[in-house]
This record gives sequence, structure tokens and C-alpha cells, in this order.
Amino acid sequence: MQYQGVRVYFKNYKCFDEKLAGFDDIKNLNIIIGRNNSGKSSLLDIFKHLIQEDFSFPEASYHLKKHEPTIEIHRNLTQNVLETVFQKRRTSSDGILGNHWHYGKEYIGKLAKAEGVSSNNYQIISVQKPATIDANPNPHIEELYDTSHLRKLGAIFENPFAGKELARIHAERDIVPEPDTNTAIQNNGTGVTNIIQRYLNKVEKNSSVVDEDILNALNTIFEPEFTFKSIHCQQKDNGYWEIYLSEEGKTHIALSLSGSGLKTVIMVLTYIHILPKEKKKKLSEFIFCFEELENNLHPALLRRLINYLHHISIEHGCPIFITTHSNVLIDQYSACEDSQIIHVSSKNNVSSATTAKTYICNCNILDDLDIRASDILQSNGVIWVEGPSDRIYLNRWIAEHTNGQLQEGLHYQCIYYGGRILSHFDTSTENNELINILTFNRNAAILMDSDKKTSSTGLNSTKKRLKAGFEENSLMVWVTKGKEIENYLPPEAIAKHIGKTSVKQIETYEDFHESYAPTLSVTRKSYMTNKAKKSILAERLTPEINQTNMYTLDLEKQLNDLCQQIRQWNGIES
Repeated sequence: MQYQGVRVYFKNYKCFDEKLAGFDDIKNLNIIIGRNNSGKSSLLDIFKHLIQEDFSFPEASYHLKKHEPTIEIHRNLTQNVLETVFQKRRTSSDGILGNHWHYGKEYIGKLAKAEGVSSNNYQIISVQKPATIDANPNPHIEELYDTSHLRKLGAIFENPFAGKELARIHAERDIVPEPDTNTAIQNNGTGVTNIIQRYLNKVEKNSSVVDEDILNALNTIFEPEFTFKSIHCQQKDNGYWEIYLSEEGKTHIALSLSGSGLKTVIMVLTYIHILPKEKKKKLSEFIFCFEELENNLHPALLRRLINYLHHISIEHGCPIFITTHSNVLIDQYSACEDSQIIHVSSKNNVSSATTAKTYICNCNILDDLDIRASDILQSNGVIWVEGPSDRIYLNRWIAEHTNGQLQEGLHYQCIYYGGRILSHFDTSTENNELINILTFNRNAAILMDSDKKTSSTGLNSTKKRLKAGFEENSLMVWVTKGKEIENYLPPEAIAKHIGKTSVKQIETYEDFHESYAPTLSVTRKSYMTNKAKKSILAERLTPEINQTNMYTLDLEKQLNDLCQQIRQWNGIES
């Protein structure tokens, strides 16, 4: 991605004080989450200044109306930039240092911090010194850090946002009937009706952008609840144009009479599919900033919309920034490599921004949003698993088995029952001493290790009780055919992980950790007593698991049943 390694910070802007806030990284999908009026929109404001390279701020935006805002860009220096400043043919005035490039090349990849001053002009705050120069100090080296060199470096400092196209949708928006004008699309929804009708009705416009691209995307997001057959526009007697959508067997639906959730999706798709054509620019030249898309959207629909945008950002290399006060995206994107969550919070009228990288950070977000644990009920369905490593393996199997169709956070959610804690759960309300596991979500499945040491070993009493309860409620129970979930692991994945040509297939009732721990350079005891190590192993093995090697024991049958169950929860046809 073109913004890799770029960091953006600002200070003294509106509700943010002199402490630097912003983005430690620029990902494909950047979710800015926090309460209303916490300062989320202020983070988006910064991109207008970066794109235009306008670092002058109106006094009304000064923090406490007296501290002038500043923006900093931190990024690694490239050879092209350094060659301009430290020229190969230039030597120091006394000739002691030799050519400047001898020292300048040591700075390739080093972090430089620059403050925006004016168009194409940055003031270098600091440059990370290479270890080779620190290890061999030279009194004459300061010549390479004098004011002239830093000024030259600032004058050609690379701002990857300069000249990009900013496309922003505000939280307050609507799509209404409009007359035929050349009004450009505005961030409150004005112009959307008119631009769509022009693409459908004007000869010089390509109508397939609407009746194919937008329509297909709309159905990708709304199915299976709704399937739209067409999008068209009609002109009313007063001369105003109206957008209509049609469904199979139903009359045309006027968009102005539809819910605001549908309007939001259509506006977003207009930005993605039509705006680049109007601006005659590629999607990679855009930076999209969408505010509070969850307004009037069902959580499941919000997940599908953001999932669609996520794929667009990856495919076209256009970063997308989304502000929200909804918690439903946390599990879906907190562990995704090409996305990130920035938590914006406010205390004593001063805002701060933190990149959520840990479980504790995500818990802090939920606390800040006043989210209750009962909100797991919003998930389309839950799969109960013993612990984190089981979840990692299961998610990989489901993704491979369905070619990526089914995803955690979008179609289902995993919940841990924690081994022995399972004895405290039940599936009925008759025993007040036990927790009814089905009250968490009416759509549920459970995955349990059989713990069998031989084929004749039976399940323990707790698992028998829960298995019977799930089956009585027509819910899926998956008891591993082998001793534990690890008995499904393919030997090819283990061999590749440890750098061997092959290893033996673990037996059905063999203890995985006892058999493979020495091979994996750990003791069985360390795996059994340290759950974190089991998760680390799972994360390292899963990239080697694929459809060609994973179907051992009854894994394929169990995945067929489970994935069919998940599709039913989501109303997805097989």
C-alpha cells in the first residue's frame, strides 16, 4: 500500500491539546470509534489539510482558542529523497568527510519527523541517526545536520496525501428528489439523485455504472433480506427526479419513502462507483472518510457494508476512514492485519486517540461506549469453543471450507466456555444453580473435545448433559472424533512449520502435545499450563492449513454441517 510506514499526528486542534494524536499507521480500513462528541470527526478534518498542504488553521479551531494547531508526518526516508540532499559529488568544505552520499545513504529507511509549514514545505523536527554513525562519531559529521541540509530535506519531504481526492460523507445526510442540474455531489447527500439520473438518462454517461455496478453491489450488501431487480429514475410533474428501486413481484419503491439505511448504502456506493468517473481519477487516488454509517442500519447490514468497503480498499489501495459509535465492528476488524481500530475518548473536555492493539484496549472501548455483555445477542449466531486456539483453528477451517464466504464477526461469533467452566452451563432453566447457555443467543452451536483415550472411552457427564440439551433444541453439537481439536491438524502443516519434509499423522486418540511438543521445541507441560503458547502455535500453523491437506477424520462432514447451520442463521442459500 502506498501509505505503508506513514504516521500522521496533530496537536492543539479543537478538543485535542498539545499531546500528539492521530494515526500510528495508515491501513486499508481505519475505524475510528468513540462516543458522540468525543472528537472522532476532528481526526478526519486533518486529511483536508494534508491533501491541500494547507497548514493554516482558522482561529476558531485553536485549542482553547489560543494554541495554534500543527500537523506532523512521520515516515521513513527514501533513497530518492536522500540523494537530492546528500549529493554524491559534493564534499565537505575541508575535504575530510569525502562525498556526502557516503553518509547520506546510511539514512535510507530511517524515520524522519516533519511538521507541515506551507505548501511543499516541511520543517524537519528530527531524523533517526543510523547505528553505524552513532557507533563511529566524527566531529565533522555535524556538517551534514546543519540548517541548510535540514531545510533542503524539508523542502522535498514526501507527503503521500498531497494532491489526493478527499471524499467525505457527513453523519447528517439524506437523498431527496432533485431537479436536473449540474450540482456536484455534496457530503450531505445533495446531488446524489441528480448524478444517478444523469448516468441513467444522458447519452454521454455510462448507464451500466448504475444498473450493473451499483445494483450488484447493493444486492451483495442487502441479500438475503432484499434482492433488487433494477434501479431507475423518473421525473415528476414538478420537474424533480426521483430514484426508484424494484424488487421481484413488488411495485417500484421511491427512495425518498425508504429508510435512511438504504439511502446511506446508495450514497456510499455512489461515492465508490460514480465519483471517481466524475473526477476522472482512479480509486487509488481517493481517500474516503465516512461518518457514522451505522445510523439506521441493522448490525448485520452494517457488517456487510463495511466488509464490502474493506474489499474495495484492498483491491484498489484506497484508504477508507470510518467514524462510528457502534461496537459491532470490533471483533470483525480488531485482529485484521490490513485494518485498525482507533479509540477516541474525551476526559475533562480534552480528547485523546489510541490505536487498539490489545484485548484490554477493546474492553476499554466497550466500557467507554457503555456496551453490555448482553449485546452478544446481536450476533447472527454463536459457536461455543473451549479457548482461543480452538477459535483460531475453527476460523481457518471455515474460511478454507467456504472459500472465504463465511467470516467470524460477519456471519457468526465465537464464545469461549473455558474448559472446566463448562460444568456450570446447562441448556434448561430448571436448574437455577447452572447458567442456561442458550440465553446468550438462540442460534448456537458447540464444539467440544471428546478427550477420548480409546474408541471405547465415553464422554464425561458434563459433555453428555450439554450434548443432549443442544440436540433436544435442534442445535448442532460437534464432538471431536479424535481426542482433541489438535488431532485434526494435518501433518503437512506441522512439517512445514518445523522445516521438515514430513512428519507422521497423529493417531486418533493420541495426545498431540505429548507427541509433538518435543518436535516443536517445547515441553508438553508448558503447552498444557500456558494457553497463550497454544494460541501462538495455532497462529503459526494455520497459514499452512488448506483444502488440500486439512480434511482428516470427520472434519469435512462436521464442517459441512456447521457451515450449513451458519448459512441458515444468516439466511444464505447453499
